[in-house]
Amino acid sequence: MANHKPKIVVAHFMVGNTYPYTANEWRKDIQLASEHGFDGFALNVGKEDWQFDRVGDAFEAAEQLSHTLKREFTMFMSFDMASIPSASRSDISHIQRYVSAFARHPCCLQYEGGVVVSTFAGEGSFFGFGEGNLDEAWGWVKQELRRSIGKEIHFIPSFFINPTRYPTLRCLDGYFHWNGGWPIHLTSTSPRREVRCPRLDSDAPHLYHLPVGKTYMAAVSPWFFTHYGKDSWNKNWTYRGDDHLLVRRWEHLMSIRDQVDIVQVISWNDYGESHYLAPPLGAQPNSESWVNSCPHDALLSLNAYFIHVFKRGRYPHEVDSAHTTPQEKELMTRDVIWMWARPHLREAVAREDDVGRPDGWDLTDDTFWVVALASNPCLLIVSSGSGSADPHRRAYNLVTSGIHKFSHPMAANASMRAEMIRDGECVALCDPGATAGFKISDRPETYNFNAFERPDLSLVKALKTSTTSTLVSCGPCTVDPHPGAAVTEGSAVLVNSVPALAVADRLDYQPKEPPLPNHCWSEMTELPSGDAVSASTGRPDVPIEIWEKIIDCVRGGTAMQLRRTLSRSVWWEEWKVPYTKLRNARTDLAACCLVCRAWVSRCRYHLFQLVSLRSASDVTHLVQLLTQSPALRRRMYAIHIDGRGNSDLSWIYTLPTQLEPFQRNSEIFIRALLFQQVDIYRLHPNVGRLFSRLQGITQVYFKNSQYTSFSQFARISCALRTSYTDITDCVQVGAAETVSPLFAGVPGGRHLTDVWLRAPWEELKRIFRPRDWSLVAVNLQVVCLCYTKERDDEPLLYLDVEFWKEILGLFLRFREVNLKRTAWTKIRVQSNNDHFGVCIFREFRWQQGLRVIFTSLELPSVPRLLSFLSYPYDDLVLIICNNKLAEGVLTQSTYHPSVWQPLDDALARPNYARIQKAAVWLFDRIQVLPTKHNCTNDLAREILPKLASRTVLRACNGCIYSG
Repeated sequence: MANHKPKIVVAHFMVGNTYPYTANEWRKDIQLASEHGFDGFALNVGKEDWQFDRVGDAFEAAEQLSHTLKREFTMFMSFDMASIPSASRSDISHIQRYVSAFARHPCCLQYEGGVVVSTFAGEGSFFGFGEGNLDEAWGWVKQELRRSIGKEIHFIPSFFINPTRYPTLRCLDGYFHWNGGWPIHLTSTSPRREVRCPRLDSDAPHLYHLPVGKTYMAAVSPWFFTHYGKDSWNKNWTYRGDDHLLVRRWEHLMSIRDQVDIVQVISWNDYGESHYLAPPLGAQPNSESWVNSCPHDALLSLNAYFIHVFKRGRYPHEVDSAHTTPQEKELMTRDVIWMWARPHLREAVAREDDVGRPDGWDLTDDTFWVVALASNPCLLIVSSGSGSADPHRRAYNLVTSGIHKFSHPMAANASMRAEMIRDGECVALCDPGATAGFKISDRPETYNFNAFERPDLSLVKALKTSTTSTLVSCGPCTVDPHPGAAVTEGSAVLVNSVPALAVADRLDYQPKEPPLPNHCWSEMTELPSGDAVSASTGRPDVPIEIWEKIIDCVRGGTAMQLRRTLSRSVWWEEWKVPYTKLRNARTDLAACCLVCRAWVSRCRYHLFQLVSLRSASDVTHLVQLLTQSPALRRRMYAIHIDGRGNSDLSWIYTLPTQLEPFQRNSEIFIRALLFQQVDIYRLHPNVGRLFSRLQGITQVYFKNSQYTSFSQFARISCALRTSYTDITDCVQVGAAETVSPLFAGVPGGRHLTDVWLRAPWEELKRIFRPRDWSLVAVNLQVVCLCYTKERDDEPLLYLDVEFWKEILGLFLRFREVNLKRTAWTKIRVQSNNDHFGVCIFREFRWQQGLRVIFTSLELPSVPRLLSFLSYPYDDLVLIICNNKLAEGVLTQSTYHPSVWQPLDDALARPNYARIQKAAVWLFDRIQVLPTKHNCTNDLAREILPKLASRTVLRACNGCIYSG
């Protein structure tokens, strides 16, 4: 059921840091918080008596400003029970004093008919009721407070207890999940895939166990680092604040918005733990060494954007212009850049620090983080600073209107810089290296894992002279509130085709060719995505001058002429840029559209074949692009669904519905789906039926995904009726005894065809061991056994002969259940050992139509391998394809009978016609090598007459004579 209560956002305020405060400081803080969207403060008070007077000043200032600003600003008590005594019933007097004094104040927050009271901790506070009587103790506290003020108490504590206890605590009117703002579950032993973009969905168990109707208060925080030694508070650790922590946490809360009543941002001024948003004011708790050089003002303005989004329940750029509010219209005209980074590399050694590195330092990355808000499509250039001339440290990102996340590697003694360019003009710039002297150190004086952020006010005056519109400052950037002329339609088509809808820039994908799993997908270890584009596109950056020359050569030409131009060597030799980088840097090609508009029509061949989506906002942007730019619809060929760092998968279900209208009009033809790092077992069983609305999908790829049963792949593939399924590098989760049988439960008796399965040895044993296979609906055509160095002491092909028999028996069973007889079944072996033949070739009588491929075999393996050809197998095709083998033979100065005689003997047998393709494939792989290695004529003189006499060479058209 939707929650229609008004959303409230407050900031956690440490009253303990306000000892020198006067009413004037309170007015500054309250006005600043109100201007940035906050509805109030959660006042954290401790045991010190002086704090009572400061709270009084706060309420007085709030009341004055509420009249002045015509905006209500409310506050409530958050009692720090880690500080306040609570051993006896008399200790309630401290809490009672605050509540009695301020509960009736007009600026005290009332919620659901009660005065809001919260705590930090308190699960060990029993007020004389005895250990374990938590509900009785706090129930009594609520009763006493109610009696004191004559009003109900709405109690929303932050007890650090198991959520399963919530239903038994009648004292609770709600719960505040303090630790939800950080990925505190990470440890130094956490797998890397969990560390990068960790889940921020720890609200789930609290929401599940909190009784219906209770208030849920969620936490948001931008950072966490504390650095106190044993002679102080003995707190020295950091939580991973990377991966745009603040933004991703807000995005998650947007996905569960209906279940969240209040959001508490941690914090406004907790300097000791480095998650402050306001400028330092008051008395710091001896945190100056890691706070004074790291203001967080820009994060305050970034947080303000998401406060607005959360309260409205929508992103400004996703709203029809006819239904936007004045605030949303203002946000839609802004170009803003936010950036932050640590002051030093994570492995840097401090020169003078007695406390030592903080715990959790190894969970951080040497990366700086960028968030861009664009009013219209533009080019975002991210680099290591204005003083960096190395193009390999610069990344070009084409962004659509809206908010986007980027990252870039940190470099020692460098800085960070980002600028937005639209129509050839800079509309937003952030360069703290030039304006504030910020440099990333590798030899700091003390350890500082805080985030550096600084407003870039000096650039305002500089940019006023270079543009015609008024520039204002917002965080560490310059903003053009009135952008220039709109981008032309052709350019808009181009720039809108990249992130947040990232185009795969290193993908040699040829739609008209048959699937080539090893070539097309296995090399794609990291696809560029909405928040990782700069990291992936920064590596092969090519100087813009090269693209300008290319543009000059193909002006007025066709896409084919552009490709021919790229094949020439003059430019990459001149600029020392490898041809492969030039050919594959498609994002660089896109960036150059802003250098020369004449090139726009030529770029379309390269862009938008594969579109990457990571969230609901990406889907919305895609639909907007397809609606505005019909030309893009015909070029879209494949969709990449990227689940990295995204715990909410519900947006995937909306994709087919939103794209179906375009396909109904025969405007888009999607042929391939790629699921990357998507937990397949978490998807709805009928997700395949949803995607079947997009008729024509023939290929589906699952990369680095988790599953519990192969039937989860089969259901999707069978519903789509695909002809090709790739389940490479997927990880099976769950105990072995609970894992479903191989491909069990395929619906409708349909066949799952052309399955490419590649897995390490141990994984294959787990897959194929079960005896209760359900194979009737499966046509498993390719099995690739990957050699891994984990078992150097026991090479792959020496392992478990009985297991090989089981696998081979499995292929025989395929023939017995009458699956497609026309398709080749393959076994591909990658190893430096030839024991495979000894294990199985003499044990089995192969069925008709088997093809065996040997790769990565060294020269000593050839005699035994070729001897297998002498066995009278039925229609056996043996393929030996490896350059090492061929080079090893051809670089010999003389002919070696020990190598070639077994082949000659095999061909002399009456059934040589059945294996002639083996020899053809062998020599087809080495046909061009004689010229390369300048071999003698021994090969032609000794071998060719023997083979030619048996007519084998007719199939390879005499190519072996090319030397």
